[in-house]
Amino acid sequence: MFRTRRQAQYAKLIGKGFLPFEAQTISKVPHKTPYMPSVVRNRSTIFNKANKEHWSRARYERYIKDIYHKKGWTTLTRTGKETFSPWAMLRAMEDRYKDKHPEYTSPWIKRQKIWRDFQSKINATAAKYPAGKAYKTKTQEAMEKRKAAK
Repeated sequence: MFRTRRQAQYAKLIGKGFLPFEAQTISKVPHKTPYMPSVVRNRSTIFNKANKEHWSRARYERYIKDIYHKKGWTTLTRTGKETFSPWAMLRAMEDRYKDKHPEYTSPWIKRQKIWRDFQSKINATAAKYPAGKAYKTKTQEAMEKRKAAK
């Protein structure tokens, strides 16, 4: 059966012990992100421990959701209901990685910086060569000479 990369990533995450709502979100993040292997390793350790001790699925889910509550990885919906946020977990892991590796910048921030630099270069070029006065073709120059001669 054909699977996209994201579906394959989702299946791997489920196999490593992530709950479906987590795997759906986390499968969007590239696996080569520096902090992702530690996220997967941590969950895999918990999952293996649960398997060795013969936990039920419900007990395992409760344990994972308790981790979310204890660490504050929750958000409120529009109706005020508290939900678990895998993005909050990833942000926490990224922050932990940044503490150990201060030179790390997230790809999103890098893209924003590249875009700002690009815009500033374009604006500088536009200021240096104002519209209308910049490069005129020979035809335009010839037409202006004819108008001036009349």
